[in-house]
Amino acid sequence: MSNKVATARKTKLQPKGRTKKCSICKAEVAVIRITVEGNDLLMESCDTCDKRRWQLAGKSIDLEDALTEVGEHAGRGR
Repeated sequence: MSNKVATARKTKLQPKGRTKKCSICKAEVAVIRITVEGNDLLMESCDTCDKRRWQLAGKSIDLEDALTEVGEHAGRGR
């Protein structure tokens, strides 16, 4: 298994005490962080209004781009 694959599969949950709020309904969102090529890929998910948001290296991206990044760096883009 290459370093890229191992790195892309590590996930981190948002630390306690550092909550994010949904931009639509202001409810607390779940945040999952995956490191891809040294950059954070974040997925924010609101259970209240079912909104999802993805960011790569601090820039908003769509779901297709997020999946492409993970697939390419986890060996699934073969």
